[in-house]
Amino acid sequence: MSFTANLLTLAGKPGFVVFSQVPPRGESVVAEVTDALRSYGLPAAPAVIQHRAAYSHAIPGGQSAQEYEPNGKAAAEIAA
Repeated sequence: MSFTANLLTLAGKPGFVVFSQVPPRGESVVAEVTDALRSYGLPAAPAVIQHRAAYSHAIPGGQSAQEYEPNGKAAAEIAA
């Protein structure tokens, strides 16, 4: 069992993995890793955060993706 999964078990706390910076068309990799995570008893978060320009464009202005582009795909991913 992985160190993190082991700590969660010892603490009696639920946990899940959040995929971030997933490249476009990276669904097959996410599916493959999700299957591997099951062996550790760790589910994947239902939402995936993809690699989007809005995240890096927001940083110089001290903004989040939701502030930078409130109706954009990045904002919707974070809301999910």
